[in-house]
Amino acid sequence: AKSFAELEGKYKNVRFRKVPVDLGDATASYMKPIIEATEDITVQLIFCNAGYILPGMIPDTPWDRVRANIECNAISATAITHHFTRKLIEKKLRGLVTFTSSAAGYLPGPTATSYSCTKAFVTNYAASIACDLRDVGIDVLVMHPSPVNTNFYRGTQEQMAALASAKKMAVGPMVIADQIFAGAGRITVWDQGITCAI
Repeated sequence: AKSFAELEGKYKNVRFRKVPVDLGDATASYMKPIIEATEDITVQLIFCNAGYILPGMIPDTPWDRVRANIECNAISATAITHHFTRKLIEKKLRGLVTFTSSAAGYLPGPTATSYSCTKAFVTNYAASIACDLRDVGIDVLVMHPSPVNTNFYRGTQEQMAALASAKKMAVGPMVIADQIFAGAGRITVWDQGITCAI
């Protein structure tokens, strides 16, 4: 809610639409309100940026929490992308689909298993659909940002010391937004920042 009010305050000549949904819902019920809220507009920039880390050992974590994490981090992005790219293709319009993934997808992620697995999926999905969408004028970019100063860290640092260390190196969200637009149409997978170089 705070972010939405900040956007409205900062960009007074831009109209924003807030669509509160649960991207962790296994039935993809989030799609109906998204579709209804955007029926009367053309969406050419699609940002699949939702995700969170679920710390803990998989056997100790209730399945519904693991499943919701996988749905939010990976599956919801495919549903949203599918809907909006089909609309663009129907209208013969260009577009851009971006995904926020992570270099964590390159490595096993014990104590955060569903996070690293979903990020591997998102990167592979983005790289694959980039080929499907290129000839119809829709660019795809998947960003592997190094730590970003967002709410990602809230409630996890005490469980994962590595996250507390990572947050100390975090850049502001605008750094990543600038990088996304700088790379759009030029590259598909962007390893950005220091943790990607290590």
